[in-house]
Formats: sequence, C-alpha cells, structure tokens
Amino acid sequence: MGGEKDTEPPKLIVASPELFTTNFTLGEFTLEFDELFNLDNIYKQLIISPPLENKPIIKVNKNNLIVSFKDEHLLPATTYTFNFGDAIKDNNEGNILKNFSYVFSTGTYIDSMNISGKIVDAYTKEPLEDVSVMLYSSLEDSMPLTSSPNYLDKTDEEGNYSIANIKNGVYQIFALQDLNANYIFDQPAELLGFFNGPIDILPDHPSIYNLPLFQEDNTIQFVKQIIDK
Repeated sequence: MGGEKDTEPPKLIVASPELFTTNFTLGEFTLEFDELFNLDNIYKQLIISPPLENKPIIKVNKNNLIVSFKDEHLLPATTYTFNFGDAIKDNNEGNILKNFSYVFSTGTYIDSMNISGKIVDAYTKEPLEDVSVMLYSSLEDSMPLTSSPNYLDKTDEEGNYSIANIKNGVYQIFALQDLNANYIFDQPAELLGFFNGPIDILPDHPSIYNLPLFQEDNTIQFVKQIIDK
C-alpha cells in the first residue's frame, strides 16, 4: 500500500550565495532542493533580467542546480533576476515549482520597483502567451530594433506579465512577439506593442501597463510587379 500522493513541488533548502545577496562578484550560484528534480525545457523557460550576453551553463547534480556564467561581464550596481518559469519539477509526480526566482545585486542594495500588466491582440482582444515585455532605460525610439532590453518578462497563457526588482527611473516599454528569441524586432511577422511615451517607474507612480500588439506596416520598398512596355 502506498502513501498519499505527493502534491508538493521541490522546496529550496539552501542557496549559495544566499538569495538577495548584494555585492555579488561570483560567476555562478547553486540551489539545493529537498528532493530530486528534473529540468523541463530550461533554456526556453529561464528568463534572466537584465539579459546576459551569453546563455549560462546549467547543470543538475543530485538535488543541486548549478548555474554558471563565469565568462559574463555583469553590470555594476544592478539587480539580476533569474526566473525559472515552470522548468523545475520533482522527479516522481512532476509537481512544478512555478516561477521560482533567484535574485542578487552587484551593488549595495536590491532594486525593489515592479510593474505588471496584460498583453492582448489589438484586433481580437485575445490574450497573447509567450510575448516578451521589455524595458529600456534609453529613450531612443530605435531601441527594440538594435539593442537588448534592460529588463524583461514573458507573458503567461492569460497574457499577464510581471517585472520585479527594477531600478527607479524613466523607461520605454515595448511588447514583442519575438519569433526568433533574440529580443530584437527584426522580422516583419513579429507583432509589436508599446506605450506612447516614457514611463516613470518610481514610488507612488502607476505600475500597471496593458499593451495591445499589432503588426507593423511593411515599410521596406520592394518590387511588386514588372510591366513590359
């Protein structure tokens, strides 16, 4: 006779360095859980904000999850969030540790501002899943065409997003149906949405931004038809 079915996801026992460590200077961290676990589609599920230039190396050793980014140049005085989405599941029943995040700062404090909202199709009003919501500290209009964002999250099946641990400041916000997962608006078929003007992410300011997504007009000139005379 078996016992009751396990319905609990893995629980974090120890993080090294500890969660919310400041003055972080290492090139990796280790998370120890209370049971064996699997990683499901980790490189698609993991959202790192601000993004790293290179994908980290992720290894599992028994109950330990080791994330290494030793060749990465981390930004100074910056709070980093590693959100594992639905990737961490226990070995037996597949219980998911949803949206577990490891947070550290290369500065002396953890940034604490956050925003959230919902992304929908501009025409059908239906929520859109797996859309990248991106914040840029630069106010140049060309940022989503040329640069990776300072902060990002991806929408869930209901179109909701939430970006935490943001530094106080003024930002641009864009939403992108990022078909090639490079955080750049570089394909005509990608849907785009944005807030009309900069947003202030400061205490006592609005923190909910809902954005519709639409397809930009194709502004590239091309030959439509050749007519012989």
